[in-house]
Amino acid sequence: MRTKQTSWYLDIQKIIRGITIFICFIAALTLKNKEPFLLFDSRQPNMNDFLHDYVFHFFLDKVSLYVPKATFVLVIATILVLILSYIFDHYGSDMGYKLHICGMAMATLSGVLYILVHVCIGYGKLVMNVCAWIVLVLLLGAAFITVHSFIFFIGRKDEFEKESTALTVTIFLIIAGCFIGYSAYLVKNLGKDYKACYETNQYLKEHPTDINEDAAYQIGNIVKLDALYLDGYIYFATGKNLSRIDSKGNVEIIYTLPNQSIFYTAAIQHYDGYLYMTCRDFNESRSNSIIQFSLEDGTVKEIYTNNVNYLYFSIIDGKLLYEYLYDVYCIDLDKSFDSADATLYDKDLDSLSLDREIWIQKYVYNYLDDVYWLYKDIQFIDGSGYYIFDRVAKEQGYEYKAPDKYSYNANCTLIMVKGKSGTDYIAEGVVDFNIFDETIYYVSETETGYNILSCDKNGGNVSLITSIPVDFVYEEYGGYYTDIVIGDGFMICTVTAAHDNFHRYFIDIETGDIKEIEL
Repeated sequence: MRTKQTSWYLDIQKIIRGITIFICFIAALTLKNKEPFLLFDSRQPNMNDFLHDYVFHFFLDKVSLYVPKATFVLVIATILVLILSYIFDHYGSDMGYKLHICGMAMATLSGVLYILVHVCIGYGKLVMNVCAWIVLVLLLGAAFITVHSFIFFIGRKDEFEKESTALTVTIFLIIAGCFIGYSAYLVKNLGKDYKACYETNQYLKEHPTDINEDAAYQIGNIVKLDALYLDGYIYFATGKNLSRIDSKGNVEIIYTLPNQSIFYTAAIQHYDGYLYMTCRDFNESRSNSIIQFSLEDGTVKEIYTNNVNYLYFSIIDGKLLYEYLYDVYCIDLDKSFDSADATLYDKDLDSLSLDREIWIQKYVYNYLDDVYWLYKDIQFIDGSGYYIFDRVAKEQGYEYKAPDKYSYNANCTLIMVKGKSGTDYIAEGVVDFNIFDETIYYVSETETGYNILSCDKNGGNVSLITSIPVDFVYEEYGGYYTDIVIGDGFMICTVTAAHDNFHRYFIDIETGDIKEIEL
């Protein structure tokens, strides 16, 4: 016999049940009309997601397509179970309350699964807008009511009449079948793509998570590609020669490439007594090679070669990384110098997005929280990107394009910093720059030549280092450009003219003394 308290509680539950049916009906209409009442972004760091767009973002899009379809069926089933509970109530059967508990549980699980599949399977994260908070509150309320209703039933089950076992089993099998069908539908449509996401993510989990401080120290030289500062020397690879320049400006050619090969530097990297560089036609094979040069005895070994147009490579934590056909391979230099021993390091890259700036940011500097892919020669301090921007062209309404280094009016360019704090102007009239040990060194064009200056990362403490006189001869095409590489206390500045080849200058940063050198 039911008490008055039991009857009162059941009446309240009927009202809650009706509200749940109404909410589920609205949710079903939203899902049917493909209106996203919850938004999800990729939870991969920006750079990983950008480089693997066809893996993670594409898969999240598929999840957002198929999960609503599957959830729609669950929500409809939930509505039917709750309506069925009213029917049993009408005929005085206590099966109605059992179905009430099942319906509330189904409503809760439908919403929870909708979120969990996006987050856990789709590598997404819930965008916490007003709608998301409302849904979470409703799910929390539904979960509370489900648990409370079940506890109420267990505590007073003697007051409820026992129903046919066959009927109970049949109803629960139908409900279980809905969730089994839900799972099978998602496995069929998402299983293969999830496997690809999972495999890629396993590789990414093994990658470093902190900024590479060795790269940060001379990020400017690394971006320049053809020079590296090491143990008091600037090593410079150009043409057929590998040279080194000391702090006094003395130049020594330490290696000359054989045959018809030339340096085609995608980087100069160092590890454990060896320099690693790229060149063309090392063995007259019309290919690009990574070669290893011993600083101790000058011996050279070819580490890897292929016939692609360009060869990205870098060394991080003793591992030589190189890109080939949408994948990145790794040679552990502590174990082998043979590419036959290379292992897969990263996979399924978006080849249209991968350029040398992106390679440096991801696989050398290792800054993942933003993507500086529009800007040529991007350099970094503490994760903020610095680049040269054509302000005059922008103000005149031209579409943005990566600036070149040919200058007819140096005042049209400036260095900017773009980080989480926004964008700032650092210095005007800049035609070239290099970040070394968190100091910005830059070149400013004047009517009589180039000024070499330095400043801190915010553009303060500007100091004139020296001036290089140039007798400018302006032409309709071509023009002039500069390139600076930095060592501890000295730098090399290359001034190139379309009509007069190029000149290289050694500059003592402390004294400003200049002398022309040949490499």
